[in-house]
Amino acid sequence: MEGDVALEFTGLPEGVTVEPANPSIKRENTEAKLTLSAADDASLGDFTVKVMGHPTKGADASNVLKITVAKQPSSEAADAAAEAAKAKRDEYALETRKLLDELDAKYEELVARAAKTEGEAKKDLETKLAQAKEKRDVAAKKLDELKEASADRWEKVKEGVENAFDDLKTMFE
Repeated sequence: MEGDVALEFTGLPEGVTVEPANPSIKRENTEAKLTLSAADDASLGDFTVKVMGHPTKGADASNVLKITVAKQPSSEAADAAAEAAKAKRDEYALETRKLLDELDAKYEELVARAAKTEGEAKKDLETKLAQAKEKRDVAAKKLDELKEASADRWEKVKEGVENAFDDLKTMFE
């Protein structure tokens, strides 16, 4: 390229601007950095924009860009969504904690039953108690992870909690 290339954008949607206002590619470069900005009232949707390159010497060249203009949620809306997700996570954690308390009560019933049992039945119950304690500790750890999970991640952690609790519940069936 022997000279600078002035860039011209045609077909930009209403409310969309290019910065810098008169973009160009300098002679020593092969690219230009620019920003497309959309005003709050910009037209939304998918658009085809034509970019014309006008070199100081030589023939013009053109290319077509496809752009999408979409609204980003406001920070207030994003904050509200995060708060709603956090409230949902906390409610789920509270319900799960109640379930853990119920399972702990069943565990204590097994401990009492094991204390009154003798022989092979006692060994079986003690084995079951050890397994139940191990599974209970895993479920409690998963519940703690859920409580600490970010509002946007807790749904992914929830599956692990449910699996751990299902595993624990089978010990008392």
